[in-house]
Amino acid sequence: MTMSYATERLSVRLLNSAGIAALLLSGICISTAASAQTAGSSDQSETVVVTGSRINATPGFESPTPVTEISPLQLAVKDEPSVVNLMFDIPELTPNQQDSDAVDVGISTFNLRDLGASRTLTLIDGLRTEFTSVNGGFDVNSLPADLIQHVDIVTGGASAAYGSDAVAGVVNVTLNTTFTGLKANIGWGESAYGDNGTETASGAWGGEFLGGRAHVVLAADYFNQAGVLSQGSRLWGRSLAAVIANPACKTLAAAQSTGCSELLRVTGADSSDMSDGGVILGAISGGAINPATGAVTGGTKSSVLNDVQFGPGGVAQPFTLGADAGGTYMIGGSGSLASQSMGLQPQVDRVNFLQHSSYDITPDLSIWTQLLYSKSDSYIPIVPNFNNGNITITNQNPFIPASIQAVMAANNITSLTMGRSNIDLAPVDDGRDLENGRNEDYDSAVGAKGQLGVFGTHWNWDVNAQYDSHLDETWIGQNQISQNWLNSIDAVANPAVGGVSGVAIGQAVCRSTLTNPTNGCVPVNLFGTNTVTSAVTNYTMGTSWVHANLDMFDVSANLHGTPFSTWAGPESIAFGGEWRRQTTDSVSDPISTMTGFRNGNQTPYKGAYSVGEGYLELDTPIAKNLPFAEAADIDAAVRMTDYSTSGGVTTWKVGLNYQPTDDIRLRGTRSHDIRAPDLTELFQSGTLRNGGVITNPITGVQAVANGLTTGNPNLVPEIGDTITGGIVYSPSWLAGFNVSADYWHIKMTQVITQFSAQQEVNNCLSNNEPQFCQDISYNSLGVISQVASTYFNAAILETDGWDFEAAYQFDVGDVINSWNGTMMIHGAATWLDTYISTGSAGIAVDEAGCLGSCSLPRLRMNWNEIYLNDPWQISIEENWISGGTFSYLYNPKNVGASNAAAIGAESINNNQVDGRFYVNLSVAYQLNNVWQVYGRVDNLFNVNPPLLPDGLAFQHISNTGLYDHIGTQFLVGVKLAM
Repeated sequence: MTMSYATERLSVRLLNSAGIAALLLSGICISTAASAQTAGSSDQSETVVVTGSRINATPGFESPTPVTEISPLQLAVKDEPSVVNLMFDIPELTPNQQDSDAVDVGISTFNLRDLGASRTLTLIDGLRTEFTSVNGGFDVNSLPADLIQHVDIVTGGASAAYGSDAVAGVVNVTLNTTFTGLKANIGWGESAYGDNGTETASGAWGGEFLGGRAHVVLAADYFNQAGVLSQGSRLWGRSLAAVIANPACKTLAAAQSTGCSELLRVTGADSSDMSDGGVILGAISGGAINPATGAVTGGTKSSVLNDVQFGPGGVAQPFTLGADAGGTYMIGGSGSLASQSMGLQPQVDRVNFLQHSSYDITPDLSIWTQLLYSKSDSYIPIVPNFNNGNITITNQNPFIPASIQAVMAANNITSLTMGRSNIDLAPVDDGRDLENGRNEDYDSAVGAKGQLGVFGTHWNWDVNAQYDSHLDETWIGQNQISQNWLNSIDAVANPAVGGVSGVAIGQAVCRSTLTNPTNGCVPVNLFGTNTVTSAVTNYTMGTSWVHANLDMFDVSANLHGTPFSTWAGPESIAFGGEWRRQTTDSVSDPISTMTGFRNGNQTPYKGAYSVGEGYLELDTPIAKNLPFAEAADIDAAVRMTDYSTSGGVTTWKVGLNYQPTDDIRLRGTRSHDIRAPDLTELFQSGTLRNGGVITNPITGVQAVANGLTTGNPNLVPEIGDTITGGIVYSPSWLAGFNVSADYWHIKMTQVITQFSAQQEVNNCLSNNEPQFCQDISYNSLGVISQVASTYFNAAILETDGWDFEAAYQFDVGDVINSWNGTMMIHGAATWLDTYISTGSAGIAVDEAGCLGSCSLPRLRMNWNEIYLNDPWQISIEENWISGGTFSYLYNPKNVGASNAAAIGAESINNNQVDGRFYVNLSVAYQLNNVWQVYGRVDNLFNVNPPLLPDGLAFQHISNTGLYDHIGTQFLVGVKLAM
């Protein structure tokens, strides 16, 4: 792929009732994914298991806190090139594909309960990871796939055990750092449409030295994805779906009195305010033109030239208005169709490398070092540099076609207002900005661990030091330089006196060049298709960039053991401490620092904070081998944390694990957790981004407004209170079967939030709150063009639901005599009951079931059937995503006017989204002791995503990461293990 990079800087730094529960449980059977070592693997006794406790290492159904485990066998049969593809199979995780116009193109992070990546703590072998994005979260694509041994997902608050950011839970990725042997994997893939080609290659080697006391593991990955650079390559992507304003029902009052819908969710939408060759949307008759600036003052509006557009050669043509034409969209008509060109999946080129070395100094003491390096380059074309009705052309512009000039002269028209898609403004990808991202990680760690005995007691200890360095770079090529573009638009005829030297009299020049002859401005002809010259492109377009360095230095020490025993069993204790410092240093190009580009404009900032913390955890057995209790224990933990920015805070957890009989286990936890503000929320100096369509609540006029976001150094940690309670049934009459149901409830206060652009506008114009008005900017036509906001601790977030899991493994011959092999059936489900957010205005809304502006289906289910019969491995996966509402902000026609008024929402004609069911198939065949061939088909039945337009002027038709956007995808490959 082609990238235009700025000069690189060198760096060397590392889921409401019982009825629902019964219904779901009746449909789920899961198998215990038994651990199976592949050829060449070594003993797994040193596996780091994360269970929400630093003492209990009992996974899955035996854990006091609900834990979902992805075992080595499940990982092996899926043949996924990276961990991120497993998110579709874990209902508690919100998939994160980063497949379109995203800030972090190419990055994928864990996001539990859809509470955000920054509220899900990611660990590698139990150690904290540094954010690999200025927006939080760790890029799981950076981990070497061949060494991923298993993944543990703690679906409850775990800050007391693991520290800040674990409000939603913890995801721990365990690497097989004791691997011995050699293995490799090469794969090729392509979609059923002949695009999104993928190439994968990975390998790992592990060996022992010095009589087995030293061990070295090396692993490397290569991944290349060609991407899908236009949603128009899919039939659903050419549907031109949009949410448009209903001209017959502009306001909420009208909707309540007449029963009409303010908004229409439609297909076949087109732009009503721009075309590829330019369209006249209005004119000013009379008035005066400032000869120095081209500004038009005075005059009256004229409709003489309205709805005239320009085709090839600048020929004037009628601009046909479609049905329900509003300020931004219409159905049909002759507007621009450029939304089909929006990017669908980025191109990605990635390499990963890991080295782990360990040395046993004595049988009870070992030291280790680890280096993880990852670099990925990603590319996707994004929104064009359009002008949706905000171009002003004076009657002095020499490019105006003669026929239009004559009409203007006859009607005393001094200026025209135009809209244009500008898809000819840049030579690549139809004028779209080209977003390039580079993410480079250097993660280094050293540590020592050992065992010791004190007065007949047994203790395990470890000390660790980490230095993680991440370089997050983004370039936006073909980005419009705002002032240069305005200069080019404002063209005049070169005058005889005071004109530009070397240019013929009467020829087009920029007005700005008359007073600044060396500014290099090149006038642009906006009348017609394909009229923008390369000289104009060179002058008006540039590359914005931002380079952000994120560093973390962390030291920790842990000690756990069993100092004494009671009649109920051994008392276990763990305690330890951690200190870390996290810093950010973000620099950007000179034009961005002056907010001079159309997109991007990250201004430089830097910041740092440090945190010290200590914890204590006790696991106390309280019953054993009694008539009413086979076993019972209480796990309690407390952690004291002190931040340099906001002071001290205490987190804690109490859990009960009670087994009344051999077959039944009851478990529950109560925890008090935190999520500290990240470096961007604290220190960001300002980022200007493309906004969505904003509706003026007074006039009903829609416009596209940019958003400007700044940080707040006075932020304090978010507070989370979590309750979980569940039951595990492991019937003694059915060996190998386990089933669990767990209720969870999370309430967060002091949530870091910011007002949406629409909320800011409503607060100013509808609610008469002047403090918000200062954040709103208008263009020369009095239309909202930009809305600024900052972060603050004000919101409340409360969510609850149920998680269901079951597991069953059996010999097929016990069911069908003529068959051999083993069947393992795996399933999981999450039911989301509520997801209530309360903003700073005190208005609570329940977003559960929202699927357009959110990714919150009420029900997600996954089944996985694995059949093993040497030499065959066959796996079938089924995923169900329930339907719901397009957006919680909208109300269907004739429904709930009072609720609409309560949340200030607009009504919509169709607010429903249907569910989706996906099937994936994997088959592998072991050729001999060394070689295996495999094949995989994702989205076997080519299920299309629902049409969920995102509200931008150029629509992403289905922007949520819940759904597959590529269609059927094939993957074949070969593995070696020895």
